[in-house]
Amino acid sequence: MLRRLTAMARKKWFVIAACCAVLLWASVLPVPAQNVGKPVRFGLIRSLFRAADEGTVVSATHMFGELVAMQTGVRPEFSVVDEPGELARRIESGELEFGVLHGIEYAWVRERHPSVKPVVLACNGSERLQAQLLVRSDSAYERLSDLRSRRLSFPRRSMNHVHLFLHRAMEASGAQPDQFFASIQTPLSVTDALEAVIEAEADAVIVDGQALKFFREQQPVRSRRLRVLAESPPFPTAVLLGSTNPERKGLGERLQTGLLRAHERLAARELLMLWRLTRFEKPSDSYDRLLTEIVANYPKPFEPVSFVQELYPSGAGGGR
Repeated sequence: MLRRLTAMARKKWFVIAACCAVLLWASVLPVPAQNVGKPVRFGLIRSLFRAADEGTVVSATHMFGELVAMQTGVRPEFSVVDEPGELARRIESGELEFGVLHGIEYAWVRERHPSVKPVVLACNGSERLQAQLLVRSDSAYERLSDLRSRRLSFPRRSMNHVHLFLHRAMEASGAQPDQFFASIQTPLSVTDALEAVIEAEADAVIVDGQALKFFREQQPVRSRRLRVLAESPPFPTAVLLGSTNPERKGLGERLQTGLLRAHERLAARELLMLWRLTRFEKPSDSYDRLLTEIVANYPKPFEPVSFVQELYPSGAGGGR
């Protein structure tokens, strides 16, 4: 009960902090002088918002828009697009100036859309993402198949690579992903998901590697009661894409210059945090290698089963 109350308190204070931050930015940050012309069109892939209700999607896009406007002076206009290939096509055709895809989604479509290139990488400590499946240290589980018909703890706001890795790993074990676990609980926070296994309320938990690192730093003693049973290959982080069209080169450079410095401003850092990011980085050769490697592991696009109840149906929102 105490842990549930603590989770509710964290959620309450997170909402209060987010609202205060938005009010502060609206009241004290000047609107850039350039932010008055034709809007710049951005496409966001729908998989960024797994298990999110429409209100959360609107709030998230608003905060990303605040960040873009603050750092670059452009006035962004957003639409949500269902398919990675469609988003890349719209950038190529000029229907969109920019788009955001998960790294693996860009890896799947980049050969068919060679004029669509990374502008900046959206990083949370690293350009590499990893999912980790954990069990109690004193459990007898040795492989994923041992967890069949057991209880899974799956954080509600899990990132895309966590969904993809778990789905494919269950398929590789010879099981139907939607029939593997006896039950799936979906705590609001990673901490609560990990604590569910520590307290024997669940048999396994899957989380993002950076989130696990943070938990270990904050809870070094309790984290020793967990061990990694399986982990994903490294996934490339999400990427902001633009066109190589010379007519849009200046706009792309302006966006890149502004976003690369976002972590230097307190207000921008707060907005990054709400998107679970620490900074934007320039595209690199190592990122290009990650794209090649992930396609070797996951060569074809696929949609994972819903480990969390979908609250934002595919027919709603801004996809066209």
